[in-house]
Amino acid sequence: MSRLPDWDKRLQKYLTKSKKKKFEWGQFDCALFAMDGVKEMTGIDYASTWRNEYSNETGAFRQLSKHGVNSVHEWLDRTLSRSNADFAKKGDVVCKHQNRFGAFGICLGEKTAFVSDIGWTEKNTKNCDYFWRVD
Repeated sequence: MSRLPDWDKRLQKYLTKSKKKKFEWGQFDCALFAMDGVKEMTGIDYASTWRNEYSNETGAFRQLSKHGVNSVHEWLDRTLSRSNADFAKKGDVVCKHQNRFGAFGICLGEKTAFVSDIGWTEKNTKNCDYFWRVD
């Protein structure tokens, strides 16, 4: 997998388009938000088998089981390469530990975009817990 030549422009267009979208399980939740960013940058839709397959937290857990993993972290480890805060760069997938899933977002540099009930918001990247490279 590699980023497309115009990945930055494509990512920015996606972020602008999704800025006010609200969290919705199976449509626009944090994992799909992050993986749709990956899709924009690489042209590869790693989350195609997840999309529209669940509509609540219970359904999301069923999808994890269906994909042979116990967590989104485990699935991302099978899909992308793990990194750390020192090497996180714009476009990488980031996770902040919270609840049973974690909150997944897109690194913007010093800040990371995370989905919320009012659209995506920014949090400090250095305060995040897990990182995956999108090369």
